[in-house]
Amino acid sequence: MSFTNGYHGQSLGAIAASGNRFYRKASSIPLSGTTFMPYDGYLGSADSPADYVRKVLMDESSGIDLPAAILVETVQGEGGINVAGKEWLQSIQALAKEVGAIFIVDDIQMGCGRTGEFFSFEFAALSPDIVVMSKSLSGYGLPLSMLLIKEAIDAWKPGEHTGTFRGNNLALVSGKAALTLYWRNKTFSQQVQRLGEFMRRRLDAIAHQHGNRFGVRGRGMVCGFDCKTTEIAEATAHKAFEKGLIIERCGPTDQVVKFLPALTIDQETLGQGLDIFEESLTEALNSARGS
Repeated sequence: MSFTNGYHGQSLGAIAASGNRFYRKASSIPLSGTTFMPYDGYLGSADSPADYVRKVLMDESSGIDLPAAILVETVQGEGGINVAGKEWLQSIQALAKEVGAIFIVDDIQMGCGRTGEFFSFEFAALSPDIVVMSKSLSGYGLPLSMLLIKEAIDAWKPGEHTGTFRGNNLALVSGKAALTLYWRNKTFSQQVQRLGEFMRRRLDAIAHQHGNRFGVRGRGMVCGFDCKTTEIAEATAHKAFEKGLIIERCGPTDQVVKFLPALTIDQETLGQGLDIFEESLTEALNSARGS
């Protein structure tokens, strides 16, 4: 079981657990083995999505089979920077335990300090059975991914899971160095949280200047600026690129501008990037009005 707007990669199994039709269609074959449930906030109503998930799993006639595993992101990166709340995440973990499902957290984009703490799920006091990690794990931009598995469910024997692309020695050495340098105390974590708050305040102020017609959401040093339309987000990103700033877009129709600055960035450089974004957004809006 995975969730609406989720994204977990581009291998066939990962695509099957991802919601975006653009990626699903690219597989060119029927995708199966996954049941999708509403992510926190997806229904946009007073009813809790966790209550809905519980209802269909506990109902013997809902037509939904009990899952072998439940796969979730605490913050959906490609899905539009959708942030799950503490209570919702705890409810999903409890439900997984109740139905005998393995609880998996995909921490590839949001782990390794992106949300402030090393794991993105620490704020909710979760204890996943499996944690998937990658991205900045090597500490130096080198390819490295890792699968953390609770010993009770670790069925792999030494050498059983093999392949050409595995953690190389340089990435492992640099990853160990990054863990030793940045995570030996709370200083780096506090810096990430401080810069994240600075970025969030600036983006909130930009949205306010435009009559709060745009949405801002995120945690730590990941923020999404919801431009509401693909055209405005695309034009803003293009104008920012012309000014020397590379920013991504995400969301179902790429309508959200995604901010993922380096965790080691200084506040002055971060401020300069936000200045460029603000200028680019204003120019994109002016161009849209003129057309």
